Amino acid sequence: MTNALAAVVKERTLPCPPGVAFALFTDRIGEWWPVVPHSVAGDRVASITVEPLEGGFVYETDDAGVRREWATVVVYDAPARLVLDWYPGRTPAEATRVEVTFTGTESGCLLRLEHTGWSAGRREHRLSYDSGWEVVLDALVAAAGATGRR
Repeated sequence: MTNALAAVVKERTLPCPPGVAFALFTDRIGEWWPVVPHSVAGDRVASITVEPLEGGFVYETDDAGVRREWATVVVYDAPARLVLDWYPGRTPAEATRVEVTFTGTESGCLLRLEHTGWSAGRREHRLSYDSGWEVVLDALVAAAGATGRR
């Protein structure tokens, strides 16, 4: 018997090829990520960075220049896969795992996000991510649509 909670799994179809979607999710994350309420510094976030290498970090920088880490990059396999040890507002020891894949389709790509590593004691935290990833990925879909119209 395990005490682990089920993964949070979300999928979205994006109207762009995997390479464009991957770059939007990584290089251009600060353009579309809904920082309120999905960040540590909220409306004071000035930028969000995904360092494009294994062992790199995902972090926000606020308007005073304070850096707050969100994740450690475990796999950076552009344009197909990104795996993160995810811990915004927490310590790396409390990380969960987020894996995002980008698969080409006839109309663009399928993004699949799987968020795992939930212990039974983090049930409420897991539930907040179940709805939180909906907001985040809907913002990504909107940004991808705008990118496709440029």
